Amino acid sequence: MYKDTVLGIIDKTSHVSGLDFLKSLVLALNELTDFDFVFVAKLEPDTWSAQTLAIASNNALQENFSYSLKNTPCEEILDHNYCSFERNVCVVFPKDHLLKDMSIEAYIGYPLMSVNGQPIGILVLMNKSPIKDVSKGYDLLRYFARRCESVIEQTELENNLNITKTELEKAYTVRESILQNISHELRTPLNAIIGFSDLLGSSNLLDMAKENVKEYLSFIKGSGEDLLSSITDIVDFSALQSGQHTLEITLQEINSLVERCINSKRKKYPNIIFETKNITGKVYARTDAIIFEKLLTNILDNAAKFSVPGSVVKTEISLLKNEQLEITVIDNGIGFNQKDLENLQKSLTFDINVQAKKASGLGLGLAYVKCASQMLDIAVNFDSNTGKGTCVSIVLPSGASDTVK
Repeated sequence: MYKDTVLGIIDKTSHVSGLDFLKSLVLALNELTDFDFVFVAKLEPDTWSAQTLAIASNNALQENFSYSLKNTPCEEILDHNYCSFERNVCVVFPKDHLLKDMSIEAYIGYPLMSVNGQPIGILVLMNKSPIKDVSKGYDLLRYFARRCESVIEQTELENNLNITKTELEKAYTVRESILQNISHELRTPLNAIIGFSDLLGSSNLLDMAKENVKEYLSFIKGSGEDLLSSITDIVDFSALQSGQHTLEITLQEINSLVERCINSKRKKYPNIIFETKNITGKVYARTDAIIFEKLLTNILDNAAKFSVPGSVVKTEISLLKNEQLEITVIDNGIGFNQKDLENLQKSLTFDINVQAKKASGLGLGLAYVKCASQMLDIAVNFDSNTGKGTCVSIVLPSGASDTVK
């Protein structure tokens, strides 16, 4: 009888693979045995739950579901490698409401293990009435467990490969956007330098008006500074992303650090009004001054770039509960719509794909913010509305600050 059942299951599953094999297996076990329910589930260790991959009853596939493993016989399987009850399983596990709802009386479960010996799932037979002998059910589960294990691992591997593929495609798109922006931002000042140098070189300086010479030299100097700034941004971002920058965490006075960043932006954006609201006295935080200043200046840059002349960019410093320190940058610029804001929160590369098309810049600003915030263990949060502006908050972790009155 056992041999005939095994051969029957093999016959019904030999022509399929992957998740289709699991579906065919539970259907075959349900049809060729006396068990009312058969399912195979994948373990979700982070939430200590299981997600069914295939479940059958009444000779038909049923809708998959997830459930908590706590206080269930499935939890016993993972602890003891095998679990079976000929009767009264609901009495043994009174907190397993799923068993009660399904009126389960008998239960046989077998663990599914990875090649490294870690639990990855379970294969289960359940019946509404008691059974006399669990050994045959156990033998069936053990016989087909290896194939189920390989399917689950293969499916997980394919899912991870698809995730990696998607991430690589996104990274490629971002890289292409960065390269296009870099090409444009380097070529523009170079063309200006070459063009005005040619004008000076091809003209008799004695015949040129002094004002024209000064103007050309000013253009050359400004373009050179823009070029140097772009190259510095590229080098800084590359060093940060590749891990070449060694963190130097020291105690920094935040009021003066923020004011230093804002003063540099006042010179760069004379048509933008920068306001500050600092904490009375001195407030300190342990951070890498170079990386933190660059992070904050990039946020200030984005706020100023996308604000019209005469707009206000406001920076506030405040102490939160649990001694957390928050620096908030608020502008009334173009803002983001909800979809763009969600993308921004996920990747912090929105400026590369969209913003860089609307204003000058390499598009590395928020990408740098992402890398820097991860390195410094700093939370960066965005809130924005189209046409109303953006609020960016930087929150240093608990215990990072110390206020001195």
